[in-house]
Amino acid sequence: METIKQQEFLSWESALEMIQRLQSQGKHRMALLIGCECYLGVQLKHLLQLTWNDLIRKRQAVFLDYNRPLPVDLRICDQLFEIAWNCYQKMDITDDTELCFIKENGDTISASDIQSELKTIHKNETPYLRELSLATLRKTYGRRVILNFGNNNDMALITLSHCFNHRNVKMTKRFLGL
Repeated sequence: METIKQQEFLSWESALEMIQRLQSQGKHRMALLIGCECYLGVQLKHLLQLTWNDLIRKRQAVFLDYNRPLPVDLRICDQLFEIAWNCYQKMDITDDTELCFIKENGDTISASDIQSELKTIHKNETPYLRELSLATLRKTYGRRVILNFGNNNDMALITLSHCFNHRNVKMTKRFLGL
C-alpha cells in the first residue's frame, strides 16, 4: 500500500484563509505572525524585533545581522500592511514603539511559545500538513516567490538563497522540497 506524503508548506490560499480565521477568533498576534512569515520569510530573530512603527508607520524594517555583510531591509507590502493595520486597530495599540510579538503580560514571546501555538493551530486547521512550524511558513513564502517569478526559477532560487541565508541554491532547493 502506497503512503501519501504530507505537505510541508501551505497553499497561498490556505495561508490567507488561516490568517483571516485567526483574526476572526481574536488571535491577532498569531495572525500577524503568520502573515509576516508568509509575506517576509524572515528568521524568527528578525520577526521578534518588529515594532508597530515598522509595520504601520514606516512600512519598512531594517535589521543588522552578523552573518550578512549588508543589513536585511524589508519593505512591507500592501497586503501585509492590511493585516497589520487590522490587528493594530483590533488590539487597540497605543504605543507604536511596542514590539509586535509580545505576550499579554508584556513579556517577550519565545520560540517555544510560538511553536506551541502553531501546534494548536495545526491540530485544528491543517491536519493535511506534516506539521505547522515557522519553517513551514518560510517554505510557504519560498513557494510563493517561485510562483511569482514565473519561468525564471533560477533567479527565484538565487533570491531565496540570499533571503534564507543559505550557503547555496542546492540547500534552498532541498529546504523547499524541489
